[in-house]
Amino acid sequence: MKPQEFHKKIDAGKIPSVVVLTGQDDYVRREIVDRLKAKVLGDSDPLSCLESWDGEEQSAADIADSANQMAFGGAKKLVVVHRADADLAAMREMG
Repeated sequence: MKPQEFHKKIDAGKIPSVVVLTGQDDYVRREIVDRLKAKVLGDSDPLSCLESWDGEEQSAADIADSANQMAFGGAKKLVVVHRADADLAAMREMG
């Protein structure tokens, strides 16, 4: 999906449970993540509703555990994983 198409989905509130952003353009990925943060978290405190992980430093199991935990106070939660290329490649190989 092209970034412009995904921006329209975000604006319409049609955000899937899992979003994988790939590609060489860091600016486009950051822009989409910022837009997701604004739409998903709204006025919520990011300290209680946003988790950011480095995929090269954390295991996929730890990240999945984090994603499965509820946000503080039952609010919506956004989990962002940077540099998840190795985990994505492993998942592709698993089929």
